[in-house]
Amino acid sequence: MPSNADSANPVIVFVDGGTKTIKDNSVKRGKVVVGGIAAICFHDLGVTAVSHFVPETKQVTNQRMELLAIGLGVTIHNQLKQNNQALKLWSDSAYAIGILQPKKSNWIAKTNLDFVEPLRDKISSVKNITITHVRSHVRDKFGLPDVFPHEFVDKLAARSIKEKQSIVIQIGTTKVTRDCIGCQRFPCRELTDPYKKPF
Repeated sequence: MPSNADSANPVIVFVDGGTKTIKDNSVKRGKVVVGGIAAICFHDLGVTAVSHFVPETKQVTNQRMELLAIGLGVTIHNQLKQNNQALKLWSDSAYAIGILQPKKSNWIAKTNLDFVEPLRDKISSVKNITITHVRSHVRDKFGLPDVFPHEFVDKLAARSIKEKQSIVIQIGTTKVTRDCIGCQRFPCRELTDPYKKPF
């Protein structure tokens, strides 16, 4: 007999993180590096999209933002209390995926250990998790619409940087079904343009 994890629909998550150099006259060099991370999660209750602004510190790098984005995706999954469901997560960071799955990739973490070790522990708490690489910025290469899930989280992370704030978008099953992930028109309605204010 299949287990609950085998019989339940998997939770689907796309994540992305990045940095941007912005002007800041309050510092001597006149500019700072800030970050943004985002995740969109397809689950039985609908769709949840979350992004966070990461203010300037010495820890804001592209690699760290990609790691944080994966952590955000796992956190959303855990907060939904759907641990009996498999988690299928996509990231465009070969570095982050390789570092977090050393047994599969043979990568050795030499930097960012303060991020990597806690994140490995968080990932190991999920009973059934698969992290897969997705090619970045595929919209132009393959003629996909702006609403392709990975393009969406890329723009949502950029929006958090632009607005310097966290963003949460929750769409219930009355508007979105699991079939939406296969639809090129997804996300429709409020999610169509992540630069617009939700609701």
